[in-house]
Amino acid sequence: MKGKKFYWLVVLLIVTILIGVDSYVYTLDQNTSGSSKVILKIDGMSCGGCEYEIEEALNSETGISNVDIDTSTGISAVEYNPNRINEQTIAKKITKLGYPATIITAEGAKTLNQQEEAIAENLNKLCECCPVIL
Repeated sequence: MKGKKFYWLVVLLIVTILIGVDSYVYTLDQNTSGSSKVILKIDGMSCGGCEYEIEEALNSETGISNVDIDTSTGISAVEYNPNRINEQTIAKKITKLGYPATIITAEGAKTLNQQEEAIAENLNKLCECCPVIL
């Protein structure tokens, strides 16, 4: 009798674990399959206030789930639902605020990275006497 109870307890435990894992994987699929990410180069930002203005405007848009902006580089990563909003609309929204925004493609990201490296290299050359790199 005890062996039979133990057997059914183990079976119930295994079934519970399998159902839990299956529903967890299904939830992950739902969250990741519905969103896209766009990388933008935003010009004209000079402070945290600019960043805040852009974030507030984008977060008020339907379909945008996350906005991450680096003011020092002018690079922004925006997560969005492509069924509700598209990349061009996001870029236009930022540009209308007075900050020209362009969508960066994979090739554009390489070029941008090369430009930033060249600027950093030139800064190092200009500030050899200074122990701090600006």
